[in-house]
Amino acid sequence: MQSRPRLTLIVSQGTAPRRHVPIGVGNAGMSKTVKRSFVLASHRTSVSLEEGFWAALNDMARRERVSVAGLVARIDDAREGNLSSAIRVFVLNDFRSSAGLSALPAARRAPAV
Repeated sequence: MQSRPRLTLIVSQGTAPRRHVPIGVGNAGMSKTVKRSFVLASHRTSVSLEEGFWAALNDMARRERVSVAGLVARIDDAREGNLSSAIRVFVLNDFRSSAGLSALPAARRAPAV
């Protein structure tokens, strides 16, 4: 039987040497996608995100003392692309900011063909 290649994440912290951390094979360790619905600008829309992004978004909303729907509406107002992608970039930028790193560009709409 042939063994599957082991997937690893290369981690480095400060001056510590890099280490390889196993992240699982196939779907092991992967986050389930969850769909939630919101009313944004008087239109009902659904957003599919991994559980980890919903958890982070909930934490951010709690920290800013707004509802998740209110935070999603704020992201929706500022976005230039897909809402799910804009939320992921928003959450990622919050983590980057916490780590003292610069923000990534906002999600952009694909140019019209």
